[in-house]
Amino acid sequence: MASKLKIIPLGGLGEIGKNLTVYEYGKDMFLVDCGMGFPDQDLYGVDMVIPDISYLKANKNRIRGMVITHGHEDHIGAIPYVLKQLDMPIYATPLTAAIIELKLEEHDLLYHTQIFTKKPGDKFKLGCFEVEFIHTNHSIADSVALAIKTPIGTVVQTGDFKIDVTPLQGEMTDLTRFGELGREGVLALLMDSTNVERPGHSLSESKVHDRFDQLFKDCDKRIIVTTFASNVDRIRQIIDLAVKYKRKVGITGRSMENVVKLCVELGYMKVPDGILVDMKRIGSVPRNKLVILSTGSQGETMSALSRMAFSTHRQVDIQHQTGLGHFDLYALGVLLSTLLIGHQIRNAGTQIPHHAGNAFHLPDGAHRDGGDDLLGNVDASLLVGKRHITLIFSHCDSPFCILAANFISNVLFYHAIPKITTANLMP
Repeated sequence: MASKLKIIPLGGLGEIGKNLTVYEYGKDMFLVDCGMGFPDQDLYGVDMVIPDISYLKANKNRIRGMVITHGHEDHIGAIPYVLKQLDMPIYATPLTAAIIELKLEEHDLLYHTQIFTKKPGDKFKLGCFEVEFIHTNHSIADSVALAIKTPIGTVVQTGDFKIDVTPLQGEMTDLTRFGELGREGVLALLMDSTNVERPGHSLSESKVHDRFDQLFKDCDKRIIVTTFASNVDRIRQIIDLAVKYKRKVGITGRSMENVVKLCVELGYMKVPDGILVDMKRIGSVPRNKLVILSTGSQGETMSALSRMAFSTHRQVDIQHQTGLGHFDLYALGVLLSTLLIGHQIRNAGTQIPHHAGNAFHLPDGAHRDGGDDLLGNVDASLLVGKRHITLIFSHCDSPFCILAANFISNVLFYHAIPKITTANLMP
């Protein structure tokens, strides 16, 4: 009997984070992404959530490699924990590969792991599969979608993407290549649908830059911005505005320090001499001339932002107020997963702009019209009557992005997500 193509999501389907998808055909299988999830409040004492890899360990001799779409934690955060149990090569774009190398070095795995750097347009073999990288827009550079040629047809997996016609860096998503693949014939499309319920197109990163610019212009106090350490576009925007308004920038959070250093070295970010200031020296900088970039946008208990909120940060004290009705700190774009930290910060005399999340946080996934744009290109030449099915890689429950039920007879797509595995980082 002929082999069937199996597509197995071990995480990231119907949830945010913990992205890991397995492709299997015959004796060959490979992984797409290997991310972590952030623990909910009911997972007390858990630092991170990682996918259950029991199935991978049971089939370790068939794994041909791991392919990474981009460098965000929900797509790479679990890599060190998986590689401690399974040995496989990694394929990624230059910036993504460099961020992964930082992680592996921390876990003493770097010199035991093969990492192959690829660029958009590159094709490479993994057993019976051929994988092609396709350029996409996201909030981190070097993001790609995948065209996966299998023995029974081509599968396209978009990774996280949006259609940004005015990206801060590089070209817009390569819709031309998606259209070419559509004309060639696509067996299945696995598309990020994180924000597909939102109408219209995703807001461009350049629009958020304008909003930040206005707040920098109007602010005469110290500024703290918190974001993911891997949100390179946002970090670059803040540093550029600090230069424009003659402010120094202090970076707190080891992961963000490492990413900024890496981006400067690789040319993804330009930081003029004298702009960055050591956190131990921020006391010598006037408050109205200082910007602090911090990790902790998800309310992580050990993050720099959490330590500030609860007065355990060594360099940043937000408890001091400068007079009745005045605020010592002006915090921008604070995205908190717990109300507790937000309440604590406000009690300390911190002003968080109203609707900050709406104004300064760009949802990473494409909105509905952006999804339609990509879907229209890939789906353009599918057989009349749509006998070739389009699968939607879903984070939501709208009819637009529910997984289609009528699968092709030689494709098995597994809905079930195995139990989670948690990791406690404390010794």
